[in-house]
Order: sequence, then structure tokens, then C-alpha cells
Amino acid sequence: MAELTADFEESEFRGPLFNQLLRGNNLLWEPGQVFEEHVGIDFAALVEHELFWRYRSGRFREGIPLSAVGLGYIWKRKKKGKMLPPFALNVFVQAKRSNQRSPTPKRARDKGLANPCCFFNIDQNQQAALHRLSSALKGKGLVCYAAPAFVSQSELYHHTEKRSIVQNSTFPSAGKLQGHSRWYYDRAGTFGVANPQFERVEVGSIGSQVLALREGIDGINESPIENL
Repeated sequence: MAELTADFEESEFRGPLFNQLLRGNNLLWEPGQVFEEHVGIDFAALVEHELFWRYRSGRFREGIPLSAVGLGYIWKRKKKGKMLPPFALNVFVQAKRSNQRSPTPKRARDKGLANPCCFFNIDQNQQAALHRLSSALKGKGLVCYAAPAFVSQSELYHHTEKRSIVQNSTFPSAGKLQGHSRWYYDRAGTFGVANPQFERVEVGSIGSQVLALREGIDGINESPIENL
């Protein structure tokens, strides 16, 4: 078995990803360590990327201000008087650097993953924080991970230049990975296998995840529409 860590840093992926998701608007918030400890996200944004909105009306696109979610208690002891952003946000992301594994675990191959595959590990404290945020949002925002479906620096630069990072990343919702320790995937946006149960999870495109939230359903049960 061989495992290879991406030869770029997480921050090198995170910056271009955020830029491409925003598509020109300025409504982006990156929390400091105090807030991240409680909610687990790298950033929150009012996402404008077309892949989010291709299959829906614009109603959910308006988002919700964090100041209206009831998270002010986080600042109570450490930073009294600290304000949460008053502008609307709709997607809340924890970015991860990818790793590559060969061969793909047999139980993951049995679920449809190719060889080799990518994966990232799930930190349980971080996952618990993401779950708290998702509960606080009450279905009014998407809380998810983001990780590239590639591991080389040259691919990162290529997708940065071509503005194709979103189309080549996986976006599993944090809720789908509750109770798991690793996310295996071999492509962008459609599905992956969660460890330790090696459970195949249909996450759909990130657009369909947002659509599911908007329609008030608990999960994505439809077949994937397309790869990101």
C-alpha cells in the first residue's frame, strides 16, 4: 500500500477555491481561531458559482447572516463585544488537502471507486464543531468539506489558471460524514466512500446539496446529475 500527500499546502488550494466560488462578490468571512474552534470552518461565503444554482430558483441563494444564527455566545468570554458578520452567507466550508492511495481499499473498490483514489482524514473535534454549526443553521446554509480531486502542484496551478478548481473538487456535506474517520473519493462532486464502515455516500453535485437544503429534505437520495 502506498499513500501520497498532495505536494501543495492546504492554503494554496483554499485561496483559489474561495476566489472561484465567490465569482466576484466580496461577501467572504474567514474566522479566527477562537470561532473556528467552535464551528470548524475555514470560511463562509455568499457563493455565486453557477454550479450551485443551475437547477434551482434563486430563493436560497440569498443566504443568512451569522449574526442571526445565535452564535454570539462564542465571544462571551474571550472577545466581549466581538461582532459576527451582518451580511448574508450561504455556504460554510472546511477545506482539506488531498492524499492519494494505491491500491484503493478493496471494500471501497467494491463500492465503485477506481484505483488509485484520493482521501482526507476527518478530525473528530472539527467534525463535532461542524455538526454544531449545521444544527445552529437549521437547514438555512450548507456546511461541507472541500478537497481537491488531484494531488500535484502542476494540476493545482492549471486549475487555478483555468478557474476549474470547483469542477475538480469533492464537497461532501459534514452531516454525511458524522461518525466517520476518512473520506475516500476518486472524482469530483459525485460520490465517495466513508470509513470505517466503507459506506458509499451519494453527495451529488454541490449544487444539488444546496437544493436539498432549500427543499427541506434530510439527504440526497437522487442519482448524481453530473460530475463537478
